[in-house]
Amino acid sequence: MRVEDFLRNSARRLPAKTALTAGGRQFAYGELDDLSDRLAAALAARGLKRGERVVLFMDNAWETVVSIFAVLKAGGVFCPVNPSTKAAKLAFILTDSYNTVLAIVAFFFVANYALSFLSVLALRRKEPDTPRPFRVPGYPFTPALVLVASIAFLVGAVIGDKANSVRALVLLGLSYPIYLGVRRLRLGVG
Repeated sequence: MRVEDFLRNSARRLPAKTALTAGGRQFAYGELDDLSDRLAAALAARGLKRGERVVLFMDNAWETVVSIFAVLKAGGVFCPVNPSTKAAKLAFILTDSYNTVLAIVAFFFVANYALSFLSVLALRRKEPDTPRPFRVPGYPFTPALVLVASIAFLVGAVIGDKANSVRALVLLGLSYPIYLGVRRLRLGVG
């Protein structure tokens, strides 16, 4: 059962029963259902589409409860934001940057694993007699398996989310010259 259905069912069964007390006022299930139906109709009339996000920039009040149910009834996705939210965090939420940052970080995280296991395999092949301070359990199968899984994830990310994958690859490409520059500065070369 969806949350908005709970309100509808409760309003049918117990229309006069108190559902919410807020702001010195009591609201019955029937009243909340009616208020949220009217707001849902207004949202739909203004073009709210199924799955669209609606940011509710409101204090904790009865209007927030009505708005949440209305957004759900209209097929939207509510995103409550407290008015005391800092501007930078609000911009992050409103621009949907979180999903982009998360996708790029996940790409980097898995790319780091892939490069690390590739390095282990390359080092063991290039310098087989070098003493190792640690051993990789199941070598060479474990690192090879994780490398293949990491590459599969990265290929899937590129196919499934081209925009964020390109951003991640560009950032990764730009990071190498920066690394070389910092390294030269540290070593005093240049």
